Amino acid sequence: MSQSSEKYTILIMPNHTAQPYRFSIRKKTVKWFFGLLTFFLVATTGVFADYFAMLGRMTTLSGLREETQTQHVQLKVFQDAIRQMEKRLIQLTELGQKVRMMLGPIPRDLEGQGHEDRSGRGGREIPSLLPGRAQAVEEGLVWALTQQRLVNLQGQLERQKQNLIDLTGTLEQQHAEWTALPSLLPVSGKITSRFGKRTSPFTGMLAMHEGIDIAAPFGSPVVSSADGVIIQASADPMLGKYVKIRHRYGRDTYYAHLSRIAVRPSRSVKQGEIVGYVGNTGLSTGPHLHYEVHMQGRPVDPLPYISRTQHQPWRDALS
Repeated sequence: MSQSSEKYTILIMPNHTAQPYRFSIRKKTVKWFFGLLTFFLVATTGVFADYFAMLGRMTTLSGLREETQTQHVQLKVFQDAIRQMEKRLIQLTELGQKVRMMLGPIPRDLEGQGHEDRSGRGGREIPSLLPGRAQAVEEGLVWALTQQRLVNLQGQLERQKQNLIDLTGTLEQQHAEWTALPSLLPVSGKITSRFGKRTSPFTGMLAMHEGIDIAAPFGSPVVSSADGVIIQASADPMLGKYVKIRHRYGRDTYYAHLSRIAVRPSRSVKQGEIVGYVGNTGLSTGPHLHYEVHMQGRPVDPLPYISRTQHQPWRDALS
């Protein structure tokens, strides 16, 4: 093999009239040059690929960190909400207990409402999570359990709310029935004459006394024994100045021998509201209140209505 076959000859022509430059390069040198160039290009491509991959991983890591921080913030918000809801649940439970005490025995159709049914249950139970406890558990599990606890508390609050609505409705109904019942003694004093037959202080003969007489100082306030509407506020030769009140369930009450009337016809009054003042008008032997209760237009004894109340002030009046 000739020496010229092992080399490359390169001619450089500056212009068409100048003498060309000639030089030779060994073929091995060219091969080594292109080999090194190829290696450099491959290595450089790998470095850039790793660099861009690393940038992608850093971007992903940054996104994960931001997402983790967001989840931490949301987790704290949920846990704060849970604590507030637990406080509200305790308050609602205490309020329900107070309502039950006011109601006394709870009707059968309301029994069990607001209480958790513990029959036929089992499995694990995760207590309410605190921040210190949350750090000891896997974050994903803490997140899921916190959300589940929040959902459970919302359900308990809704059930307790409905329970209170039912109890409140029952209380309002019972209160309406109680206040519609003529259960208050209209004036503080001593009962001097009861309902029924008696010897008339005016004629000395046996006569029917259609109410009770309550001796009280002149001008003492007289109150309505129940909620109702004023039907009459007038004067009568026998009753003197009197007030008639119509109540629910067909009951009427009369307040007679008043010195002054404090209400007008067609006006609504509440139980315990002043309707007049003790006097000595009409057929009367002295200052007192003549009080009647009528049921469906017929006079009945007022004392049994008063005796069914809790305070029973009529017993002191009889003593």
